[in-house]
Amino acid sequence: MKKICRSTGLEERTVHSLRHTNITMQIAAGVPIVTVKDRAGHARTSTTTANIVTSLKPPTAPPPKR
Repeated sequence: MKKICRSTGLEERTVHSLRHTNITMQIAAGVPIVTVKDRAGHARTSTTTANIVTSLKPPTAPPPKR
């Protein structure tokens, strides 16, 4: 994976991060969470939502320094 990322000029990723990206994209596209859970091989939907949905939230700005 490192070799592919380097040769294409992409930021280095792991196969596991691609799995998370795929699951996140399915959720963002409106695929039912139960379907995503089954495709991912998770036993519970809470596993899918706890680990993945947080990446769908827009980043928040840090609090202003005082």
